[in-house]
Amino acid sequence: MEPKWIAKINNQGDIGTAYPIGPNLLLTAGHVVQNVKWHDGGSVSVEWPDLKDSNNRSLTAVARNIAFDGKLLVDDKPINCDLVVLDCQLPKAIHQKSVSWMIFSQKFAEARTGWKAAGYPNVNSNNLETATGLFSADLEKPVIKLTLDDTIDPTVARANVMPNGWGGMSGAPVFDIASGKIQAVITEHNLWMEKQLVGVSIPWLIRNSATFRQILGIKTVGLPALNVHERICKHLEPMQKSMLFQTLVEQFLPPGLQALPENVVKELLKASEGNQIAFLEQFRLAVESSLEKDRQDAGVALNLFLLLLSLTDTGSFTATLSRQHDLPVRTRMAAEIYLASVYGLVPDLTLNKQKITDVKNAVVGRHAVESGFMREVGWQPDKNAAELAHVVNIAVNKVYRKLHSNEPDAPLDEFDLEELNHTLKTRRKGAKPELIRLEVDSSEDLAAMHPLHNPDVCKALNDCLSELPIVRYGKGVGNNEAHLRAQVNEFFRIIQKYMDDL
Repeated sequence: MEPKWIAKINNQGDIGTAYPIGPNLLLTAGHVVQNVKWHDGGSVSVEWPDLKDSNNRSLTAVARNIAFDGKLLVDDKPINCDLVVLDCQLPKAIHQKSVSWMIFSQKFAEARTGWKAAGYPNVNSNNLETATGLFSADLEKPVIKLTLDDTIDPTVARANVMPNGWGGMSGAPVFDIASGKIQAVITEHNLWMEKQLVGVSIPWLIRNSATFRQILGIKTVGLPALNVHERICKHLEPMQKSMLFQTLVEQFLPPGLQALPENVVKELLKASEGNQIAFLEQFRLAVESSLEKDRQDAGVALNLFLLLLSLTDTGSFTATLSRQHDLPVRTRMAAEIYLASVYGLVPDLTLNKQKITDVKNAVVGRHAVESGFMREVGWQPDKNAAELAHVVNIAVNKVYRKLHSNEPDAPLDEFDLEELNHTLKTRRKGAKPELIRLEVDSSEDLAAMHPLHNPDVCKALNDCLSELPIVRYGKGVGNNEAHLRAQVNEFFRIIQKYMDDL
């Protein structure tokens, strides 16, 4: 949580809190803007007091419409959640920090675990204030309770004519400390329970509102673990007599549980929720022991490993909703894992045959198109229009080659580009999806000179192929990335001895 990104809403003197969740989206409580007459040109002003422009003035914006009104049907019963998403064109400095659905938790928090929030409560003269506490029970409901570590002295509140000192905090995002993701949005202070706030549950809303999922850009619904559960079962069911299955039973199944695929899967997923690095090591050692006795299960072992990597905790990683992704990871291996999570896919890693001697950097995304084919030049787009067009043409042809394994017979016209674009999109679906994209490092030299770091080039590419992701990695280091890459590299070192088609 970065408190400076938390916005203050001023609705004709009534103060609320909001949080940016996309290039033109703000999340807040519904009652903060309940009296705004949107259809008659009504609006609310938004301010980021701790973010300044070049003239040292606070960044501001105006919200003029509602993108999601909190109304939904569940089992044919109307429910009105006190939560809205505002349509609000954000200042550029905030737009660049806009987040995707990755900042939202799809998994219910554990009871009695910690949360943190920040907003603009009345008790602090509507200046930024933080709060912490513990989640209560019954977290799978649309509205959840949040126990406060600290509260407001009601005597002091009354003396200052504040019926509700926490007023103004409505709309504040509640971050689950364990995951760093948004678990709820504060809607009220329970006046009967001084140390208790109330909020709308984000995981519940994601599960129950297709409109909310669409607003966030979530393609699928449900815990990632549920989808992984089904896919692992699909791999294990036909091989219950195999050496790999028996080894996994020995390593992960507690005594007394039947050696059934569903039980093995449950224990694998349970183990992955703890120390994931230690879990991946335990899984790798089990695979190594099994394959030394029977090598025929190597392909299944690899598929299971990739499925388990899809559970990697990417922390509070944020990504824009566009096809341009600046990933806070150092390596191409981690870029695949993070990008797969953005698109709701399982990571698909392979060995780069050209760099097989460079063991540390050999594991990459199977469908990443390296950017080395693009000439690195300093850019002056107004003077180098021909060069820009040339580079875009080279990039498009490279993508065509990746998709079709041959060169185009002639220059691609508008029809060809439309077909190519649709192919990129549809290849991301199905039993073996292909997340084809351009990928470039963000080292200091490349960031200054490489075409894929130039906005004019990227815009021209997106104009041609709006479904083509452009990925820039090297913008930071991911959660446990060094340990994660060590485990991935060790797994591939072992598995390559048994597979020729990595």
